[in-house]
This record gives sequence, structure tokens and C-alpha cells, in this order.
Amino acid sequence: MRGNEALAQRVTAVEKEQVKLRQGIAEVRILAAGASHDAADYRAALQGHKASLESLRVTQLEQSAALRRLAETQEQHFAELGATQVEQFTQLHAISSQLSGLSGEVQGLSGEVKGLSAEVQRQGGQLESVSTEVQRHTGQLEGLSAEVQRHTGQLESLSGQMQSLSTEVQRHTGQLESLSGQMQSLSTEVERMRTTQLEQHAELQKLGENELRHWTELQELRRTQLRHQADLRQDITKIVRLLEGRPGDPGADRPDPVN
Repeated sequence: MRGNEALAQRVTAVEKEQVKLRQGIAEVRILAAGASHDAADYRAALQGHKASLESLRVTQLEQSAALRRLAETQEQHFAELGATQVEQFTQLHAISSQLSGLSGEVQGLSGEVKGLSAEVQRQGGQLESVSTEVQRHTGQLEGLSAEVQRHTGQLESLSGQMQSLSTEVQRHTGQLESLSGQMQSLSTEVERMRTTQLEQHAELQKLGENELRHWTELQELRRTQLRHQADLRQDITKIVRLLEGRPGDPGADRPDPVN
């Protein structure tokens, strides 16, 4: 009779353990379903972040290529402008050399005219010989006058060239001012792009922090699941030991039979 009562007590204890075990299994299933749903949400969020990062990388590559092309265009413009300035400097130097030569020739002609005037005054008493000499010098003066007129024409032509060069210099000055405006605009655009990149970098850092936090939460959830699984295994092991226990058999977790 006492053996039946002990068996009934043991069956009752086993039934209570089974009820607790079913409740634990139901809670574990609920937690596992929630964890699966959270993992799917995290996976979708990570895929969205990955697509955003890939789109941002493509945009950065396009902006880098555009900046590289713009820099090459600016370098080509500066090279063409430098070549034009060198040519203009060479032309101005040649004109300056020609003007220096003409000035020397005019000074030489002025000296010859002074010498002829002194010769005429010195030979003022000899009219006949002086008349012949004057005629000869008159021809020379006419030739000198023609030479002076020729040089005057050259000076006028050089003056026209100087005016043309002045106009060309003004035009290039306008081009330089336009290029300066373009460079300022380019600098503003680069600064704006730099600000955008800094903002994007800050956003990427925030995304990385969010991903790290999500990963930490997933790890914590995984550890919680492992603990629940370990507890569940221990409970199952206890139940199995209780079910396998027999009166008189040795066992640490089996209660002693009632005599």
C-alpha cells in the first residue's frame, strides 16, 4: 500500500514537472519566433544599408571623375594662356628692339644735320662753291627727309600694332577674369561637395553604430536562447531520470521508496 502511495506521489511529481516543461517549451517557442522575426527585420535593414552604401560609392566615383575632367580642362586652358602670353612678350620685345634702332638712326640723322649746318656757316664766304655744296646737301637732305618719312610710316605702323596688342591684352585680361570667376565657382562647388561628403561620412558612422548595436542585441538574444536551451536540457534530463527511476535502483535524483 505504501508502495502504491509512493508511486502515486512520484507520478504526480512527474506530471507537475511535465506541465512546467510544456510551459517552458511554449515560452522558448515564443522567444524563438520573436528572435526569428527580429533577425529578418535586421537582415532587411542591413540589406537596405548595403544598397545605400553602394549607391553612395557610385555617386562618389562619378563626382571624382567629374572633378578630374574639370581639373584637366583648367590645366589645358592655363597652358594655352601661358603660350599666348609668351608669344605676346616676344612680339613686344621685338618691337621694343626696332624702336631702339629707329631712335638711334634718328639721333644719327640729327647729328648729320647739325654737321651740315655748321659746314654751311663755315663756308658762307664762298657762295659759288657753297651753292654747289648746298645743292648736294639739299639732295642728301631730301633723301634724309624721305628716310625720315619712311621711318615715320614704320612708327605709325608700330603704333597700330601696339594698339592691336593692347586690345589683345585687354581681351586676355577679360578671359583671365572669367577664368578666375570659374575657379571661384569651382572652389565653392568643391567645398559644398566636401561638406556633403562629411555629412555622408557622419551618417555612415551612425549606421555603423546602429549595426553594432543591433549585432550586440542579436548576440545577447543568442546567449539568452542558449541559456534557455541549457535549462530546457537540464529539465528534460531530470524528467528522464525521474521516469527511468525504479524502487531499489540507485539514483541521486530519485526519492527513497517508502517502506
